[in-house]
Amino acid sequence: MTWETAATTDNFYVWNRTAVADYSTAANWTPARTTPAATDRIVFNVGANASAIAFNAPTETVDQLVVSNLTNLSLSPFAANTTITVSNTATIDAGSTLNLNSINLALSNATTSFSGAGGLSVNGVSEVRFAATTPVFPTGTITLSSFSAVDYNGDRNQTVLPRTDYANLRFSGATTARVKTLGAGDLTASSGIIIGTNNSFNLGATARTLTLTSVDSSFSGAGTLDLSGAAHIVNVSDQSVAW
Repeated sequence: MTWETAATTDNFYVWNRTAVADYSTAANWTPARTTPAATDRIVFNVGANASAIAFNAPTETVDQLVVSNLTNLSLSPFAANTTITVSNTATIDAGSTLNLNSINLALSNATTSFSGAGGLSVNGVSEVRFAATTPVFPTGTITLSSFSAVDYNGDRNQTVLPRTDYANLRFSGATTARVKTLGAGDLTASSGIIIGTNNSFNLGATARTLTLTSVDSSFSGAGTLDLSGAAHIVNVSDQSVAW
């Protein structure tokens, strides 16, 4: 993906630092990002396997987030519970990596998701929030730390990505009855699963295995775990129960 002309296009802002720098400093973007807006498309493409370390990121909404040109981007927050919301697409191109360091990334509508073959590392107490009907991760290496969370928070029925490396898994955002259905594969969460009000976590019509690996992990929340439809197996701290 090439972005040489991005700096001359309205609402495109290209990060221009290759070392540690303040995300909120207007001059660290080209053109200067003096008035951040929800229509902004922000691009990190420093290239040559360089690291871009942007600290002091605030809670904000952008239209698009792009990490490209072999860039290793690390984002750190201004304060606890900081969330960057992307309303269009978060693209991480092949050879590039996005590292979330105790900062949340929310993909906010029915079609917003990741694209690209780059990597994603969700570190510390970072959270990735999917609102899309059929969300996807980038196809590169995905690392979910032991304190991280993935939240399927769409106010709609959603497909849940089968993975064996979730830490905290959450279902939220439903204002009326919504079904979050596990895709084709098994699922493991090391720290626990919270099923929020109006959410039903359905393991689907094909036999699946759902595993909570920690002795301290558990199910919680006011929602429903739906094990109908097939001969599912649920393992909770090495104790297996079949339905």
